[in-house]
Amino acid sequence: MSDDTVETTEPRRTRLLRVAEHIRTQNWTAISIEFTERPRDDLRGELWVYDFLVAYYRDVRDAGDRAIGDLEGAAPLSSHDLLVAAYRASQYREGARRRDTYDELVSTGSLGLVTDQLLLQRAASIYRLRTIEPAHD
Repeated sequence: MSDDTVETTEPRRTRLLRVAEHIRTQNWTAISIEFTERPRDDLRGELWVYDFLVAYYRDVRDAGDRAIGDLEGAAPLSSHDLLVAAYRASQYREGARRRDTYDELVSTGSLGLVTDQLLLQRAASIYRLRTIEPAHD
């Protein structure tokens, strides 16, 4: 597993096959439950990514502070450590989004299957956020 993805407890293909079976048998209660639990799982994955990015950018900031400290003469570093700190301070990363279920619900017009309105409100507000905004001149 890479550091910007989250393993799920169940492979996506298995979940989709299970949902397809519920649709085939017209088990609407099971479908509704699937489309409540899947967004919750995706949002848990989003939380993991945000927590990772917060820690990542804290390290980037700290590296920048070390490089500035050296350049201003306040906290000298070896040439090697300055190079590493300056390089590290220039790094950025975006997290992989976990919004497949939400997008599927929106694109199929199936948001009504999710009865938890608070969950839907949170998902909508979270998925509108960008982890990194593009820089424009």
